[in-house]
Amino acid sequence: MKKYTIAAFIMAVFYLGALPYNKLYAMGSKKEKVLKEEVQDINPYGGKSKKVDYKIVSEKINLNENNVSEVYKEIVKSINTAGVRRYPDSYRGEDYEILTGETLNVSFPEPGEYKVEIIESPYLSRSSVVVKNQNIFFETGYQGEYILNVTKDGMFYKRFRVNSKLKYSFTQEKNYDIILNSYENEKLDILLTSVKLSRVAFPDALYHKDTAFMILEKTLVSKKMAEAEEAAKFIRNNFQLDFMEKKQLFYFDMEIAKDDPFKYRDFLEKNIHEPGVSDKLVNIILSGKTLREKDELFLKKTYSETLNPEIAVYLGKWYMDKGNIIDAERYLIYGKEYYTLCMLYLQNEDLDRFDATLSKVSEDKVHQLKKEREIYHRAKLIKKEVDLGDEKYQGENYEEAVLFYKRAEEKDIEAARKLGTDMKIGMSYYYITRYEDAANYFEKAMESEKTPMKKAEIAYLTGVCYYRMQDKEKSMKTFEKLAKDYPGTTWSKKAMVYIIRLR
Repeated sequence: MKKYTIAAFIMAVFYLGALPYNKLYAMGSKKEKVLKEEVQDINPYGGKSKKVDYKIVSEKINLNENNVSEVYKEIVKSINTAGVRRYPDSYRGEDYEILTGETLNVSFPEPGEYKVEIIESPYLSRSSVVVKNQNIFFETGYQGEYILNVTKDGMFYKRFRVNSKLKYSFTQEKNYDIILNSYENEKLDILLTSVKLSRVAFPDALYHKDTAFMILEKTLVSKKMAEAEEAAKFIRNNFQLDFMEKKQLFYFDMEIAKDDPFKYRDFLEKNIHEPGVSDKLVNIILSGKTLREKDELFLKKTYSETLNPEIAVYLGKWYMDKGNIIDAERYLIYGKEYYTLCMLYLQNEDLDRFDATLSKVSEDKVHQLKKEREIYHRAKLIKKEVDLGDEKYQGENYEEAVLFYKRAEEKDIEAARKLGTDMKIGMSYYYITRYEDAANYFEKAMESEKTPMKKAEIAYLTGVCYYRMQDKEKSMKTFEKLAKDYPGTTWSKKAMVYIIRLR
């Protein structure tokens, strides 16, 4: 039994994990059961008082796996539909009985200021008591014995016992046997129901923490996360835990969180000082593609403590992508990631360091790096030629521009075309009225172009070249195809002008 020190005017909240009865009825909303005829110790016709039996008799049943679910449903229904049991003013006894879920109404004839405390109750039970107009209203959704202490005008007035009884009667041992059997035989639904029933029927039982851990274990295996979280919450709210139990609950919580990546990450961050958690968080971060600011700080701190080369390499590559050359170089060296370090030097045209680092790269990757250097060197030369061509083009020196663009294509035509040399040569020829050459390069540019608007522009320029070459057939065909393939565009509208002329 547990002690209470609550004021009479405060109503306890009905809540407990897996509790079927969490609905507190407003006083007077339940159907009253007036017991003036059933409970009476004073003869209304005068003479000697007589004692009347007022005890509630629960229906004895043989609880088993086959009927436990139906019994639980009936008990929940009985609790949630219970009425008010009112004892008469004439009753002077100290023992009261109610069906679990009923509101006990006890009235006092003498006026005064009454207060009441629930001083003893079953351990896991929840109950409420309130005083209103010289009436006590007591209510609980749990079976068991409750002792109430009443004061009147600040002085002790009365102490009485309330025995809350379920609709059905069965033994605690039988209930626990069903729990154990369902746990051992992987019958999760029966396990959940029989545990909930035991909390209502036997809230003082010593096995409730154990059964909650049973539920936690089985629901995690079955991926019933709502039930697992409820079991964990029930354990935390109601029991003191030893070191191993706290550890067990921690790992259960971690498993529950795993189903939601964001929840799991938050869980790890909140429990970062637990053994092994830091490594798990590092693995999550290293497997991701983005790095938050706090992740960067966490990884740097973790590396300084562990010197984990995987962390160093990850940070080095991340800084490299961000263009932070100094930190990228530092962490790639820490992680001995020499291949990526060579690529860093190559991208930043530091060929001396590239050559110095190449000797530290594994033999199977040296050839690839040398090839990358050749590609880079060639690309650099091509870019230089294209840049010179662009310079001449901007200065309207189109013939020289063509020379540089063609030199770029001679070095590596595919690389040069990626820089737009076909279109640039075509435009250069267009401006110096070499329309046949311009049309040929525009057609080449059309083959590699992906953007619809750009394709429409190239088609228009090609059609204009044929028009100025006085090739009316090719010009009309080109403009009509443009109008059909890219209707509504600026270039198709311009093409219609030529189509009208050609007709």
